[in-house]
Amino acid sequence: MYFKTVCWKYAPRQDGTCSVKVYVNLHRQQKYYPVEGIYVTPQDFDDKRGIVRPKHPLSKVYNSKIRAFRNKVEEHFIKGGGFDEIGTNDSGSLLKFVDKYITESQVLSKGTKRNYRSLEFR
Repeated sequence: MYFKTVCWKYAPRQDGTCSVKVYVNLHRQQKYYPVEGIYVTPQDFDDKRGIVRPKHPLSKVYNSKIRAFRNKVEEHFIKGGGFDEIGTNDSGSLLKFVDKYITESQVLSKGTKRNYRSLEFR
């Protein structure tokens, strides 16, 4: 598992700024997740340390947002999450919950299912 913060220089905006992304490499799969609302010039980004340089006027704000997003991504993958699940809100849909419950219940033994049913009506 490898994480790195990068400045995405491959698609700069018209004003010359580039988005900041978090690079994730897990089991030879890799993906980049953009940090919302952070756009800096490549000269203002320190590639080695993965932060916005202190000379930038909003460096403290940007670096705190980058750090918070990277911590969120790292925590997601440490808890066993996958690439497709990041950024989704699990509490949003009843249908997603029911689908997840059905798939998990297919793996459970009959005794466990019986215990779950007995706990439903207490």
